[in-house]
Amino acid sequence: MGYANFKELIVNDVMRYHFSDHEVGFLFYTWYSRMHGFAAQKCRVLKEGDVIQQSFVCFREGTRRDSFGNGRKQKHFPRKNTRCGCPDHFQVHVDKGNKRWHVRSMLNVHN
Repeated sequence: MGYANFKELIVNDVMRYHFSDHEVGFLFYTWYSRMHGFAAQKCRVLKEGDVIQQSFVCFREGTRRDSFGNGRKQKHFPRKNTRCGCPDHFQVHVDKGNKRWHVRSMLNVHN
């Protein structure tokens, strides 16, 4: 991965990559996201005994949950909501034959 020019990679180029582990896939997406001006976080995992699929998303994906919904009083001021439902994602899936992690889907769209 050290030879990849992350700034000039497009989605079709990224779809050709494969990795030895899903953690290496996350490292790749982290580098890619930094070069494109956003941060990445881990998201959904699909398991069948072992992890077979992992999704990574933009840090602005989804919405923040209300952690004080059970009637407790807040002890501090609420944090600023930084999430806006960004649809950007990166998903890797293991090929059971050769044990390599391939990019299954990638959407490079931010709101």
